[in-house]
Amino acid sequence: MQLWLMRHGEAVDADEAGSDSARWLSDWGRNQVATLGAWLKERAPVPDVILHSPLVRTTETAAIIGANWGRERITPESADALGPGMRASQVLRLLSSHPVESALCVGHPPDVAITLGELVGSSRLAISPGTLACIEFRGTIVIGGGVLVSLLSPDWFG
Repeated sequence: MQLWLMRHGEAVDADEAGSDSARWLSDWGRNQVATLGAWLKERAPVPDVILHSPLVRTTETAAIIGANWGRERITPESADALGPGMRASQVLRLLSSHPVESALCVGHPPDVAITLGELVGSSRLAISPGTLACIEFRGTIVIGGGVLVSLLSPDWFG
């Protein structure tokens, strides 16, 4: 099983949006995610399913990366388990309800970094907006059983 775990792209401040849950992606954030998705289209198989937190910025991130990566025909699905407070155990439960070979899950800071660390048996990592990690599970999908195979920062793609 291959899990792509992503922090949403750069979003506007809560003051501008009116609340934290209403924050949308900034122009820079939309560009970050689109550029990363386009780069991946030529280099990595598209995940079977795209799941995201119910909040606006993750919904936008999932739609943009999916369309640019080549998944415009698949509608990203909202999953409460990926909302603020997400942990590895919740992600694993969610994945067990989606019997696929690969999945992209889009969440929030610091939860993505914490969950990534839990899944690969490491301490918490620092993850900037729009960063995408690829984790492979060879055998049983368990906490600490994943192997980090790539960590992609959108800053690398201009």
